Amino acid sequence: MALGGTTAEYGQHLVEWYNDSFYGEIAWLDTFEGYVAPPLDGIWATAPFLHNGSVPTIELVLNSKARPTYWRRENFDSTHYDQTALGWPHTVLDYGQADSSAAERRFIYDTTIEGHHNSGHTFDDHLKNDKRRSVIEYLKSL
Repeated sequence: MALGGTTAEYGQHLVEWYNDSFYGEIAWLDTFEGYVAPPLDGIWATAPFLHNGSVPTIELVLNSKARPTYWRRENFDSTHYDQTALGWPHTVLDYGQADSSAAERRFIYDTTIEGHHNSGHTFDDHLKNDKRRSVIEYLKSL
């Protein structure tokens, strides 16, 4: 089977490959319908967040009301990381790509553009700041 096609076909191919290997002698995989969430191990180091990279820090993932509409990463050096908010140091802007120069436009994350929204995932909005900090500290341990 070619590795093109649907995700389900590819998943079935991987299950068959695994079960036919020597691993299949000690464990058995079955296909199922649904989404397998990735593990949270090291999640703190994988900024930006959400499916489209629209949220620069975990702190903002946990507080949707504080997410910026427009933002720019401050530094592209991989060692420049916000250890408190867990993510990219960023500058919140009051203008988007439409109101910026061509040179600056490519560095601005504009959540008003279709497909770039940072809405949803509001399940942690009810947490108080001390509880959010506790979640962040826990995620650092993974």
